[in-house]
Amino acid sequence: MGAEDLRAAAAKALGENRIYAPGGDNAVEYYLGLRDKLPNDAAVTSALTDLMPYTVIATEQSIAREDFVEAQRLSALIEKADPKAPSLPRLKQNIAAAQLAVTARLANEKTKAVTDAEAKALE
Repeated sequence: MGAEDLRAAAAKALGENRIYAPGGDNAVEYYLGLRDKLPNDAAVTSALTDLMPYTVIATEQSIAREDFVEAQRLSALIEKADPKAPSLPRLKQNIAAAQLAVTARLANEKTKAVTDAEAKALE
């Protein structure tokens, strides 16, 4: 897409409240594409700055829902928009910790199911 097409697509996505989703068709990604074409455009930089809090919140919500694919996609958008974003290390750490917690919980549930089955068989 050309710069003007990206600008129009970003404006349309914002108007339709597609700030960070769906993947590939949202305002953040259009503005990132536009920034690649026009790196010194202050309006693009400002738009990305304005949209980051929404993307951070969406990332946190994805972590809470245990939707780690979406959380990682969103954190990658944040990183591309601002590799030094203050929230980025915390988000990445929370994603990793939540993934470990889910893995541990599933392992515990499986162990409990086996133990319960063995106990039932002994009765």
